[in-house]
Amino acid sequence: KKLFDQLGVDGMRDKLTVGTGPFRMVEHKKDELMVVEAVENHWRKTPSVKTIRYLDIPEAAARVAMLETGEAQIAGELPFKDIARLQKTGKFKQADAGATVENAIMMSGNYWDKKHPVTGAALDLKGYQDALAAKRPWVGNYDDPASMERARKVRWALALAIDRDGINKSLLQGLGNPCYLSQVSIKAKGWNDKWKIPYDPARARQLLKEAGYEKGFEADLWVDPQDLRSEIGDALAGLWAADLNVKVNLDRVVFLKFRPGLVQRTTSTLNLSPGDEGKTGFPVHWPKGFQGSAWTRGGWGPGFEDPKYAEIFKAMTYELDVDKRQKMAEEWAQYQYDQMLSPCIVEEPKHALYNAQKVKWEVLPNQNSNISNVSNLETAVLTP
Repeated sequence: KKLFDQLGVDGMRDKLTVGTGPFRMVEHKKDELMVVEAVENHWRKTPSVKTIRYLDIPEAAARVAMLETGEAQIAGELPFKDIARLQKTGKFKQADAGATVENAIMMSGNYWDKKHPVTGAALDLKGYQDALAAKRPWVGNYDDPASMERARKVRWALALAIDRDGINKSLLQGLGNPCYLSQVSIKAKGWNDKWKIPYDPARARQLLKEAGYEKGFEADLWVDPQDLRSEIGDALAGLWAADLNVKVNLDRVVFLKFRPGLVQRTTSTLNLSPGDEGKTGFPVHWPKGFQGSAWTRGGWGPGFEDPKYAEIFKAMTYELDVDKRQKMAEEWAQYQYDQMLSPCIVEEPKHALYNAQKVKWEVLPNQNSNISNVSNLETAVLTP
């Protein structure tokens, strides 16, 4: 508060030395280094380790090497083949805090909501109009039922031509889980097997034929250039080309360059993302529909805005009964299944790996995978 009173909101943004946690920041260099020190007699727990250094190492191979050589005791965002291999040695363990994200395809360009759900103000629909003009096969004209059905069939065809089990086995070494609907884990209360989407290329081709795309089409797909989603993008491109004659152009620009189009609602590029809410640990009964509705205007959005999503989110937000919200969430899941605006592919565990011979670490539950899901290091103890 003292810093806020002195410098205001903008002035205190880069002053990282003030907080309430068990460590205090002593050094920070953007994209390079962060050093924290233990706070003596902290109100919750005084850490056992006095100084911790976080290093930003872009190359995954370098992070793996640092862990194996002992230069680092903890490392995150590692390739799954290395996670599986290192765990087999018995020397390394996963810090399983429960954080798992859902990688889903956001069917961008379907900006169907015409009015802001809160203010009622007319929304800028240029991105939607441009997507219709560009004849994106997965984008439906909300005022034309025939167009909406054709686009829905295309979205379903793309969803059916995904070998989720194969992707989990080959890219995640079987350490993840297949998923089908964004924000509804197969392990969550309320999951129903009727929402499973089989790998069915024959049915997918039939739907494309019915939609008028028997010969396939061309599509752009954005994927993060530095993580698992890049590999999933390669897999999707191969599957869709082989099964549907859909040529995929992978856009691998960094997220900071892709994000503005999502904020401005101008992009109609398919994108692979968990979104802000695609985390399996979130209860199903939490209000659904925010992500995918015009409630998010002014900030990030997944690339589509469905007025039904906005309606469901408002209803769930005002409903205080958990059982009623659970039922509403399951109804929303059914609607999501029908429309297929964000088919999910695989649940990706976001667990750091640590040297169990050097560190004892009581990992607490956490759904925020920032800083490679390394948290509550006040419980970490270095062993001789």
